[in-house]
Amino acid sequence: MIRLLRHVLLLSGLFVLFSHTVASAAENQSRVLFLGTEHVSSAKMRTIQSLAEQIGVSVAFQRQADLPKDTRVGDIVGSAELLVLDSVNSNEALLKFGQYAPELKTLSNRLRIVAIRAPQEEGLRFGVSESQAKRLHDYYWNGGSENLRRMVAFISQNILGAKGATVAPPIIYPELGVYHPDYSQRVFGDIETYLEWQGARGLDRTRPVIGIAIHHATLSGELTGVTDAMIRELESQGA
Repeated sequence: MIRLLRHVLLLSGLFVLFSHTVASAAENQSRVLFLGTEHVSSAKMRTIQSLAEQIGVSVAFQRQADLPKDTRVGDIVGSAELLVLDSVNSNEALLKFGQYAPELKTLSNRLRIVAIRAPQEEGLRFGVSESQAKRLHDYYWNGGSENLRRMVAFISQNILGAKGATVAPPIIYPELGVYHPDYSQRVFGDIETYLEWQGARGLDRTRPVIGIAIHHATLSGELTGVTDAMIRELESQGA
């Protein structure tokens, strides 16, 4: 009985030690809070959270519309080291977050702040240089998993000071282009380059050509599942 009790106590001690180790690791994670408008993509946020977790950065997302009326930013930032104000464009950033500007300035003594879609707005940016903010914007706006992976690495190393290899610059996609799920660079700058690529894959140029119009946000937010399925089905049917 005494021997059994010793084993139980030993296992309990190991559990406490393990729990403390996990808690300590969580405490050592860099913390980032995204405060977004109602138009921000939840799918994109989930991708960012997953990629950030892989490098030890904890990302939380709070939708502004879900906050009780008169909530102060200081009430929600907790122990975050970086607050990212997320919107669909710079005009919305000013409209939705401009009201917080005086409080943000007060919080800037313990918190870095950036409006990721309005990098030029000094009243919404503290502790982050304009060049850093512009680079974050380019990662985020162009989107896709590789850009978002680089973005969280840039936040970790260049904004929050973690050590690591030099982060590659953003991949800039054309404003107008041709997307195909099998193309390693995702978007062709013109139709001629796309057709050359398809020709190298054995495309019959006499096949019908069908275009599917998609929004930039579909690509940047990693929301191409339906589009990819449509392309593959049309190609299987001879288009």
